[in-house]
Amino acid sequence: MATETTADGIRRPPPPSTGGTEEECKDDGPFNAGDRVVDESPLSSDAIFRQAYIRPSTSESYNFVNVPFDVDRGGKFVNATVAIIDGCRHMDEPCNVKELTFLSDPDGLVDYKIVGNPCSCCFNQNHQPRSVGISGHGYFCAAIVASRKIPNARIEDVRLGTVTGISPPPRIALYGIGCPSCLRMTGTGMVEAIQAAIEKGVTVISMSLADTIDETSPEYHERDLMILEALKHDILTVTTAGNNGQIGLRSIAKTAPWCLTVGSCTPKRKYRTLIRFGGHVIDPFDIEVESINMIGPGDIWSPLRLCGKIEGKKCRLYLENDLFVIEPCSDHGVYPPSGIPVVNIPAQHTTKISMAINQALLEEEHVYVQIASSVKVDVPNSPIPSDFSSRGPCWYFKEFMKPDLCAPGEEIAAAWPSDEPLGGLGRPYFADFNILSGTSFAAPQVAAAIAILRAEQNFSATAAFSAVITSATKMHGKDRIAGEYAYGAGMLNIRKAMRPGMVFEESASRHLECFHGSLLPSDLNLPSMSATFPIGDTPLSYTFNRRARNVENSRCSYKLKLQRNSSSLQISQDLIEVHVTPRRLTFEGFGDELDFSVSVRIPHTRVVGRRFGLVSMSVIWQNEENEDITVDCPLVLSARKIPIVLGDY
Repeated sequence: MATETTADGIRRPPPPSTGGTEEECKDDGPFNAGDRVVDESPLSSDAIFRQAYIRPSTSESYNFVNVPFDVDRGGKFVNATVAIIDGCRHMDEPCNVKELTFLSDPDGLVDYKIVGNPCSCCFNQNHQPRSVGISGHGYFCAAIVASRKIPNARIEDVRLGTVTGISPPPRIALYGIGCPSCLRMTGTGMVEAIQAAIEKGVTVISMSLADTIDETSPEYHERDLMILEALKHDILTVTTAGNNGQIGLRSIAKTAPWCLTVGSCTPKRKYRTLIRFGGHVIDPFDIEVESINMIGPGDIWSPLRLCGKIEGKKCRLYLENDLFVIEPCSDHGVYPPSGIPVVNIPAQHTTKISMAINQALLEEEHVYVQIASSVKVDVPNSPIPSDFSSRGPCWYFKEFMKPDLCAPGEEIAAAWPSDEPLGGLGRPYFADFNILSGTSFAAPQVAAAIAILRAEQNFSATAAFSAVITSATKMHGKDRIAGEYAYGAGMLNIRKAMRPGMVFEESASRHLECFHGSLLPSDLNLPSMSATFPIGDTPLSYTFNRRARNVENSRCSYKLKLQRNSSSLQISQDLIEVHVTPRRLTFEGFGDELDFSVSVRIPHTRVVGRRFGLVSMSVIWQNEENEDITVDCPLVLSARKIPIVLGDY
């Protein structure tokens, strides 16, 4: 590679071209081993977001889950309302909720309330209450649901392409809870917010909230029971699985079976970024990471500062006071850990980086960094469960498959309040848009899809729940340890959910009976079938009774197809007996109901090695007149003893 000599005689690579296309910005190729670099003009903090064109999975994520944008539904809004329940933030001035810039019409906001008891820090020195508004996180989630189509969206000089919500959008209601200063979110505040949503008569509730309440707390049960109260009013609640996937099994938040719990999966395409390391006293090297570079086009080198012990840990790289800073990520929380501009570095690279920094420190020299422009590439075998997406089974509701399904939750772009910083990195950065990853941003997509589904098909809350489960794009084998406890029924497929064939509905009263122990979990009329087993030599049997309702407009028949997906037991899958009665369902017309039962017998439940005991099957009903209509019911049996598996997530 050609080099140029600076005034002090040090060789450095010439700056690469800043040109590019929609899909990539070019750089000058890999860093040659003989090159040493210094920086004469450190990166200016006044130009944090350098010129680039990226297309994060905003509108792409809705396309990936097959939202039928080509359908002319007429009118500005669909006849449905999504309630967003999220945290709060302190504001310099009272929030003007009519100025939600992402809405196509102010009438799209039907309710806005801040609920819950404030802490002492919610008052100023004169003991007057401070202005409180919905958090940037909540604003972002609302924009994912209901944003108008915004072409040519930008964060300074970074072009994002088109940012949009579902189209046409549902109306939204915003409810902020908790204390913005101490991040306290009480069960009482959640109960009040859900109650407000019930009184407003919303269609679906979306709660992308981290659990800050002890699972044994009475407040937790109050929240779950209020969500059940919402179901009595035909309101479905969509919650997130959480972002603790690196912990592995049983990292999922406590979530009740009457909630639709959403995990995150990869988008169809992701970004790769080349990071170059060099200096006077180290051998230059490159690493490639899956992360968006919004810091610069790769034409400037800047010194690197170490913040904390990074060896063997996931880290983030960002710009602060004209220096690149590398520091370990928190073991918990939203991924990426703190807004943008950030480049995420996986653990397998950080040992090499740490050694280079330590070598330079011995010589009292700097390590210099150059970040090349990002390139967008296809993700093989996508959708795949996101690494950060929490895995089941749930600690409390052990008998149920959680999460229920997945939606894209990586590199989502949406509108952001212009008066709230994007992230606390060095100095505050302000923009009208943000790019974030997390299960928090997968759930609103599902909530928006449920709203469209219910408005167009006139489904009940539990019928819509059933439709998205049985129509999901399958992800069998995409997590070799957790199986369905990583991705549930699969990835949301809203176009297919519009015509589910038949649905399974359940009442809030029967859920309450199960909660109090007077009804077996296997007897709930859910679209999935799941149970747990003790590991041992004793034969075990399970029976699941289901009632299906036809939602086709004519007489139709379904034939049975049993699919054996995987098993970690010391037994051939063919020796696991499964009997479905009857094997054919014939509905006479719309609304007709038929019963069937599924019986499973396992000769023994010894597990291979120290693996998680899991048996995965699918009970599939295929429409005989239209083979495109299939009703895929997950059947999952799992061991009650959960192994501690390190290093797999």
